[in-house]
Amino acid sequence: MTALPAFPRALSALRRLWLRGRRGLAGRVRLWLWRPDPQSDAYLAALETPLEPDLVLWQGEGAGLAADWAARSDRQRHVLAIDSPGSLPAPPETPRLRPGSPDHARALAQAGAIRTDRPLPLWALRRQGQRLICPPGADGPAWAHSLRQQEPGPAPRPQIALFGGGWKNNGITASLLNLLGALADHDLDLHLVTEARSEEARANLGKLDPRIRVIHRDQMPMRRAEYAALSRFQRDNDLSDPALATQIQALFRRESRRLFGARVFDAALDFSGYSREWSALIAATPARRHVIWQHNHLQAEAERRFDSLNGVFATYRWFDTLASVSDETRAVNQTHLARHYPPGARAITLRNVIDPAAIRQNAAAALPAGLEAILAGSEPLFVMVGRLSPEKAQARAVQALTRLTGAGQAARLVILGSGPLEAALRAEAAKAGLEGRVILAGHVENPFPVIARADCLVLSSDYEGQPMVLLEALTLGVPVIATDIPGARSVLGGLTGPVLVPPSVEGVAAGMQRFLAGGVSAAGFDAAAYRTAVLAEFLTEILGRIPARR
Repeated sequence: MTALPAFPRALSALRRLWLRGRRGLAGRVRLWLWRPDPQSDAYLAALETPLEPDLVLWQGEGAGLAADWAARSDRQRHVLAIDSPGSLPAPPETPRLRPGSPDHARALAQAGAIRTDRPLPLWALRRQGQRLICPPGADGPAWAHSLRQQEPGPAPRPQIALFGGGWKNNGITASLLNLLGALADHDLDLHLVTEARSEEARANLGKLDPRIRVIHRDQMPMRRAEYAALSRFQRDNDLSDPALATQIQALFRRESRRLFGARVFDAALDFSGYSREWSALIAATPARRHVIWQHNHLQAEAERRFDSLNGVFATYRWFDTLASVSDETRAVNQTHLARHYPPGARAITLRNVIDPAAIRQNAAAALPAGLEAILAGSEPLFVMVGRLSPEKAQARAVQALTRLTGAGQAARLVILGSGPLEAALRAEAAKAGLEGRVILAGHVENPFPVIARADCLVLSSDYEGQPMVLLEALTLGVPVIATDIPGARSVLGGLTGPVLVPPSVEGVAAGMQRFLAGGVSAAGFDAAAYRTAVLAEFLTEILGRIPARR
């Protein structure tokens, strides 16, 4: 696997310049339109002043605070920000603040103790040494983030903070769900921070084990100068200016405190590795280890799809470990990105986790609606699963099938997935007269019944990290044809039965022809042993030991 050839690389550079100019103009317009938020500005300014230990802020509805008010200490200063002032019989001289006002925000930051009968605003930060006193039973995850209820110090079990990406229907999400499900069985605390804003993301988050703490991040409060610094980082994807790097670090350290309080984690993990802002946040989270994942050939991804990855590469300076999902992917990323790695950083391999029991259980379910008749046919059936995007190169398989059928070979191809190339793939199939033989079924929530009933799975990608779909097909005993790229080689190398072919139409067609001639078969793959080994590798690397099972 190599970087793009010279001409496409030049086009990619021109595209990046155009995107940078467009982002720069948009950033300047947003900065010009920026209007200060008095509440946020007052709060952020107060965070920089000393805590006032004898100041007690009473805030909320008021009715739930009456008993505590009656027992208050007169040796402390009290200030009220109550929706129903009459619910507390306070002396006339007691300062009263309008709830939601800048004065209320300032008191939230300065008070040594906060007594409340409702959750704090999500933008509020519990400062070190600041006491939060809630009604009995209300001091939980729904109240101003559960971690802000905990005082820093030794934890009873290992603590891991983790960002998992956009929770789209893709391999990263599938791998993360498998990993978190396996980790939840061990004696450790998992704190997943996210900002799910789509139905797709919320549906995937709904699959999480309930033992995992989910912290939903809302809008980050910023001053105008901080917004200007962030906009510059987003425009240039560069942190070579020490002053800018210091500003970005300070901004996200405060954001980390807002989300996590003063907790120091055993490990802070950016399992996504695709978002520069989230990478900066995880790097700024106090932890003994900071690890960022590399799920793919990221230089190729930056050149072809995501220019913002160059901003992620700039944050590598703050991580001590870079984890790739296969040895081959690690080598590729080291070759192309080593200039971004900080001195002493470790590049390691942490393979994707699978859940063999769940894969087999899901494979036994009914077929998706509309596919029963298609799969019931007698002609050999190839299946592909993945996002319909350029790097997956599904058009290769469509063109390969065209060659087979043109040579008199009968076969069908079902493609499961959605994405930007769906229309182009439909047009390709129609142009070749394969409408009945190439079926684009769209995204299927449970693809395993289709994979299990297919005769052979095909992967035609230009690059991959460690393809989950290959591990899943091997678990189900389905023969596999894959392009000979590092990610696929990391899974299939050394196995008897699957076939690796050149990443071309000719290569994929030859692989299909070889299957039809009986030259491709299922591999002997011990999925349970693989899962056990990969999970042990993860825990040993991240925590230095394997915590006991719950």
